[in-house]
Amino acid sequence: MHANDCTPNKGAYCPDTILPRPKRHHVSFTLAVLFALTFLFPASGPVLAAPVELADAVVTEGDNNSAPNTGAPDTTSSDEHTSAAQSAKSQSGTPKPSDTAPTNPAPMQDSQNGSADGTKADPAASPNKPRKIELVTTEWPPYSGEDLTDFGLSSSTISATFAAADIETHITVLPWRRALQAFHTDPDIDGVFPVYKDRENIDDVLLSAPISFSPVGFVVYHNQLFDWKTLNDLQDMSIGVVAGYANTSAFDFMVATGKLRTVEANDDLTLLRLLRTGRVDVAVMDKLVMEYLLDSYREFHQVIPSYRFHETALANKGLYIAFKNTAEGANLRQIFNYELGLASCDNGHECVSR
Repeated sequence: MHANDCTPNKGAYCPDTILPRPKRHHVSFTLAVLFALTFLFPASGPVLAAPVELADAVVTEGDNNSAPNTGAPDTTSSDEHTSAAQSAKSQSGTPKPSDTAPTNPAPMQDSQNGSADGTKADPAASPNKPRKIELVTTEWPPYSGEDLTDFGLSSSTISATFAAADIETHITVLPWRRALQAFHTDPDIDGVFPVYKDRENIDDVLLSAPISFSPVGFVVYHNQLFDWKTLNDLQDMSIGVVAGYANTSAFDFMVATGKLRTVEANDDLTLLRLLRTGRVDVAVMDKLVMEYLLDSYREFHQVIPSYRFHETALANKGLYIAFKNTAEGANLRQIFNYELGLASCDNGHECVSR
């Protein structure tokens, strides 16, 4: 193609100068042509540049919008790097929370009590906390009783637990059935204790954490041959029970269906007397209650060895406070459980979330 034949408006390539094809045997002329072509048509591939100064390459710490260093050659001049780095700093500003992880993450929120440090909030700090509560119990030494020190073991534990929350506890001792009636009908009564978890109408109350545990079993008098493995072994015996007391679900069911024959008494002291006179064969009783009554009443001192608590226990039952199923009752239960848990931890026991 001759230079005069070039027509730019038809899309042809028109160099300013058409160079003749170099001949192979003219080496010097060939070199000259190559130099001219390099000057007229520079290469478009990357070329190595001098390393960028560290100060120009530093980006604000935590800015993840900057491209990672892949090791590719840098084709930018030093001046261009400085300008680009300054522009990146001015545009990036403060990193977004989604871009970087906080150096001091906020503490986890407690799911139950909403404390900011992950520990349970003290419910006793609530402005709804009462100054004084009214509880009813019954004569059941050593756990509760009118003439016992601090009204008995359970009463002492309850009073001390609420005192830790600056709540005064007033306790009234009544016969058991009257205590239950007062709890259900008197609006001034906040709770009744000690109750078993499987007592009747349990769904209409709020139970606390267990105050303690009651080993319940069978007491016999002058009967060293007595033994039992299942409740069916008791079907031919007269069994003494305290009226209104719940024992175990299986035992109470067999009594209700007539498979077990029981004799009711007003209290455990009367049961011990019925055993001594032979009016009942065995009696359902708490082991600590039996031991306390035998030690406390002189009438039994000469015959204490004749009473025996059978080694096969009927149950080891938890003792609870029953609160009313109201907002006030729920608040009292929460306060009691919280303070009781702290007391257990202080005494070296395992801390358990209630």
